Amino acid sequence: MQHSPASSRRGVSAVLQALLLALLASLALSACTIFEKQPIQVPPRQPDSPVHAPATPAPPVRGPLTSADQAFAARNYAAAITLYGQAARNTALPLEQRRIAWQRLAEAALLVNQATAALDAVNGWRQMEPRAVANADWQTLCIKTLRAMPDSQPKSDQLQALQRDSASPPRLQAMAGVSLAAISWRMADLQNAYARLAQLAASYPGQLADLEATLYDELQTMPPSNGESLLLLIPQEQHRQFPATIILLEKARRLKSYDPAQAAQIAQYLQGAVANTALLAAVLGGGAAVPPAAASGGVAIAVPLSGPYGNIGWKIVRGAGIARDALARQGVTMVVEAIDTEQPDWLDKLRALPETITVVGGPLRADRIQALDTANLSHRFAFFAFANGIGVGTMQEGRDAWRFFSSPQDQVRTLVDFARSQFNVSSVGILTPEDDFSQRMTQLFEQEARARGMAVSVTMPYPASDRNAWYDVAGRFLQAGEVQAVFMPAGFDHAEIMLPNFIYHQRRDLLFLGPSIWGQALSRNRNIVERDFQRAAFPWAWRMDAPGAASRELAQQLQATGGGAPDLWAAIGYDFVRFMHAVGQVPSPIDATFLNHRLTASSIEWSMAPIHYDAAGRASQQLFIFRPTRQGYVLFDAPAGTAAPAPTESDNSGEGAPHGEAAQPAPAGGQPQ
Repeated sequence: MQHSPASSRRGVSAVLQALLLALLASLALSACTIFEKQPIQVPPRQPDSPVHAPATPAPPVRGPLTSADQAFAARNYAAAITLYGQAARNTALPLEQRRIAWQRLAEAALLVNQATAALDAVNGWRQMEPRAVANADWQTLCIKTLRAMPDSQPKSDQLQALQRDSASPPRLQAMAGVSLAAISWRMADLQNAYARLAQLAASYPGQLADLEATLYDELQTMPPSNGESLLLLIPQEQHRQFPATIILLEKARRLKSYDPAQAAQIAQYLQGAVANTALLAAVLGGGAAVPPAAASGGVAIAVPLSGPYGNIGWKIVRGAGIARDALARQGVTMVVEAIDTEQPDWLDKLRALPETITVVGGPLRADRIQALDTANLSHRFAFFAFANGIGVGTMQEGRDAWRFFSSPQDQVRTLVDFARSQFNVSSVGILTPEDDFSQRMTQLFEQEARARGMAVSVTMPYPASDRNAWYDVAGRFLQAGEVQAVFMPAGFDHAEIMLPNFIYHQRRDLLFLGPSIWGQALSRNRNIVERDFQRAAFPWAWRMDAPGAASRELAQQLQATGGGAPDLWAAIGYDFVRFMHAVGQVPSPIDATFLNHRLTASSIEWSMAPIHYDAAGRASQQLFIFRPTRQGYVLFDAPAGTAAPAPTESDNSGEGAPHGEAAQPAPAGGQPQ
């Protein structure tokens, strides 16, 4: 047990002591108010996690505590709580034995998820022994008890009070700060979490070992993907600094059971960078070190990581991280830096990237591409926009920036090729509302169809707002000319009402073609008459059941790291990093002719629909063709009855997204703007 010297105790004013006592009393009161009406939910610890776990062997016999100690050692924590509680409140016992009873009572309560009882014990110890605030065991129990409580505003307030109270020892302030950052982390506010953690390391340099241990414990309450995401947000040159060191350490612990070579490689990398050497040894168990691989370049990912499209950006970043790790297993180090384009200083962060990074994936939004044009950064970086077009300001695709996403031209070309090759369609009609997106897609489809020898027999606008008139619209359309297929460049909400009107007019033989935005609505179940949509088709770049090894690895690694099911956004990040590794180092200033040659000469096994570049650096993507079902969508040629649930491309992150560069909604065919 550690006590502060008498001189230190005199240094804390009576007023501050009273404030701390009032704070702790409020902790107990608020905790009881919060937790009496709901069960305590404490995420389970990993079985091999070594940090701060109470020892279960029986402690030395201490007279009246013998029975309680024996119950604790036997893991009969309910009995131990009762017996320790009786001993702690027995004023006839020596102060030392009562202190041990309060401590053991709190530890036993935490082990059975009784956070309120643990908080009562922590407060009981503090009230019995005011100087306990200087005791490292009391500090650890205080933070562990607050951590055991569900995240809430009262919990945040209590942690903030501990961190800001000048009567709190620095160690207690530091640990409270870590738990505050973890709350932001679990709420997906990664920028704030990282800022807090970095500030703690600067403010409490003497408490680094405890900061590390507390953060390691907090990581047990988070999905592995959260750590991966924050790690990609931290610049590579800071990966041997807190908090990146502990995120890597937790990653090594998880890897140890199924990829010991990579875990050992991380261990070697962390040698000398972790202050808590006991933590490092306990987690990694002294595995054989593997020399780090030689660096072979790197990329930056500049996408929204906060705001309404942050979910899309983080999926891209996670896919990029999986590709980076896959290359590391092959002995290749590929640096991946993440930049949040929603932050006002994102261009400054681009300029501050190491000179070895000359390729940037992104941006995603059209206005951010415009900002690149204004900032005049295309001479230093090769930007591969995750957008359906580059034509912004003076920028030209293949000269000032490149595209790593399908275009509207890709959509109409895929549809025309499909209609001709699979159904021998020679004449088509276009039925379109009069919004900008539909008119643009109509123009592109007409050009592509006629260029490939397909007659456009009818082009008819219709009133988007007057759905009662759509039955008559379908009738007039059929009378206007003979067609074998109908292109409807509008959302699926139009298709599911308009298309049955053709069935009512006895034209079940028609082939119906739609844009990629149909996938946005079909990423969730739709109550459609599936028979009516057996001859409806739309293009999309992601196939959930793709048979290749690349798509399988993406799915397996996302599942292993808690990242959920794969989708197009994760595939974009995954394929981008792998493809840029195949392209090789791109010298700066950027030579477009050199890069275009490298793009045409490079190839990978794609997890999404393959992207090809021509000699001028223009990208094209041959998309998959799907048909709608009640469960979502399946490949058009899939046999009836084999429909699988549709992938949730954006977890609804694209719902209501603004239109992209070509006035095309995101995420199913455009990008946020």
